[in-house]
Amino acid sequence: MKPVRRPVESPPYPCAVCSRASAGFAFSAPQAQVPPVFFCSMHCSEVWMVAHRRKIELTRDEATAALAGGKAAGAFLDQLGRTDLGQLSRVEWAEFCERLTRGYIEALQRQADAQVPF
Repeated sequence: MKPVRRPVESPPYPCAVCSRASAGFAFSAPQAQVPPVFFCSMHCSEVWMVAHRRKIELTRDEATAALAGGKAAGAFLDQLGRTDLGQLSRVEWAEFCERLTRGYIEALQRQADAQVPF
């Protein structure tokens, strides 16, 4: 006789926005002393985040990477000889954003590579 398999059920946490059953979406702030908040969809999680305007705290690695991205983008502004972002052309703005993002991502990748134990 085979045992009857029951489907795996998630805990019946209600969605923080619409009270439907949650479906695997949750928010938990690092270092927070409050329980996580659950959602039924990405849409409800976005609605909740906008309504609560909570700042998501960066991890130490993310904060370090953000500074590296800012440094890369700042070097581009130094190269242009400008600091007023409103004065950048569309092409310059796109390049500024790309350098900021690329600097952030590359710094995160370097940190991850340094943490690999093999």
